[in-house]
Amino acid sequence: MKFDMVLAGFDFTADNNYVAVKREALKYTGKLTDPNNIKFPSTWDNTNKNSPDYWKNNFKAVDNGKTKNIYSATRITMPSFMISLNKKNAIAFNWSIRNYVNVDGISPELARLAFDEFIYPSLWVTKLQNKRLSVQQMAWATRLRHGRYSSATRTISWIYNSKSC
Repeated sequence: MKFDMVLAGFDFTADNNYVAVKREALKYTGKLTDPNNIKFPSTWDNTNKNSPDYWKNNFKAVDNGKTKNIYSATRITMPSFMISLNKKNAIAFNWSIRNYVNVDGISPELARLAFDEFIYPSLWVTKLQNKRLSVQQMAWATRLRHGRYSSATRTISWIYNSKSC
């Protein structure tokens, strides 16, 4: 019998096809092993919009005329454990909370307006068209699982997986 335990875990993913961070904005001094002494460029601290070191200048907007998409996922794993009953069966209490958000079909004009903090005079009083704009969001928690391993196909089949929404 084997025992496996996770005390806690966190995962966050964000993705889009409109805004990118410039490489030079990610340069830092200090060591990753000492997070208190890591220093990023001073451009991240400047909130003066008229300054060439304004924090938003660390980003590059992709204006290619195509629709834009946003994706975000979060997973929080609470204390969890798994017990192997034998070579083929295991039971686990896996307490995790997941959340997905996906926004598709954002028009280039709406993306520009949002990136400029809705202060973009040429788009004021303009009817924006988002014919295929869609927003999806899911959140759920998983708890108890029972699995069976097949040595013939080298796969694990989840026999029971409880969820709550």
